[in-house]
Amino acid sequence: MPVGARELGAMRVLDPTGVRLRLSRHVRGRLYDRAIPDWVVRQIALASGEVIYRNLDHCPVLVLLGQTENGRPLHVQVKIDFEARGWGIITSLRPDTRPWKWSTDFRQCLCFDGGRFDD
Repeated sequence: MPVGARELGAMRVLDPTGVRLRLSRHVRGRLYDRAIPDWVVRQIALASGEVIYRNLDHCPVLVLLGQTENGRPLHVQVKIDFEARGWGIITSLRPDTRPWKWSTDFRQCLCFDGGRFDD
């Protein structure tokens, strides 16, 4: 089983329709700035995204790789709170806007900033 697939699968079972999937005002603003529709981010989180990174230091944080409706790659960072049975989008970005930071398949960060997802 791929890294993070268990956590993502558990949340998709707990919340198959995305009722508990939160998008804060800040996240909505960042999506707007980046011209990323929130329904695309929800689709990647709920159904089509593939886990490419997992961090379990404080609570599970996953980075998902999916595609927009026109086939562009999209990363969605998700925080999972199993105690509250909820989850939320932290941020989302298009890795192809900074191709020097990513492998050709956009699954691995090539930068020297400790593998941080933020840009």
